[in-house]
Amino acid sequence: GHVAMIVQRAYCLSDSAFSHRRNNAGAREATRVTIADANYKATIPANVCCLYICIVPFKQKNMIRNFTTLSLVLASFHLLQGQTNTYPIPLSAEPAKILYQKDIYQDSASLTIFQQVIHTDSVSKAELKKRFKNWGGKTFANFSEVLASETDDQIVLVYVVNVPYIVKSAAFGTINSNTGWYVRLVANFKDDRVRITQTDDGNTGSSGASARSQKITSWFDRTGKIDPTKNINRPAYEMVVSWRNQVLSTLVSCGEGLTQPGTSNDDW
Repeated sequence: GHVAMIVQRAYCLSDSAFSHRRNNAGAREATRVTIADANYKATIPANVCCLYICIVPFKQKNMIRNFTTLSLVLASFHLLQGQTNTYPIPLSAEPAKILYQKDIYQDSASLTIFQQVIHTDSVSKAELKKRFKNWGGKTFANFSEVLASETDDQIVLVYVVNVPYIVKSAAFGTINSNTGWYVRLVANFKDDRVRITQTDDGNTGSSGASARSQKITSWFDRTGKIDPTKNINRPAYEMVVSWRNQVLSTLVSCGEGLTQPGTSNDDW
């Protein structure tokens, strides 16, 4: 579905979407193309997809309407070959708008916040597990404490996301409390790809309620929404937005750790 979205959006790109450079002959050529909509954003190297081949001549010759099914198939193929990973875009607390459970969960029935397959090029399952553990060791203060289980092709982490709950009132001023929420991260490994699934695992008990007695869904009303235009709902709205964005940040960080592991320098 993401590939189809990218190809469809690509036909309408303006010249500003392309990054250019001068080649050896002095001609201006595209190096990267950035594609985005309300939910996804991706930067794709021009040399691993045929967007540059297809779009630029069409734009110059006004031949967009003659774009064929064969070109669409080629574009999809090259995009897949390039293994470009796209991620959801963070939510913004401003301007305030009604927040629905579907804005927070990919699947509210299973409390799945995000599920994403991270693609890599020619990387073995064993190497991907190694990269994941290296990322975990850098990301968490004590990786062994968040490690819940490990098998040959799966690693499960349970970690805590801490978010502020800020209440402002004329009588008491600003009251800032901290709420902690467990997130279960399941990483499934295969050659060349890792599936990351993050689920809402409940509260930590830091705010007084028993641990895991509440889920983020507890902050939504009976119709499954939070209306921040009502002052009484504003603290919950800001907390849930912050929580979701922190979970997303961990997903993106993990993806970068798997695809861009970095290089070590032994000459130190």
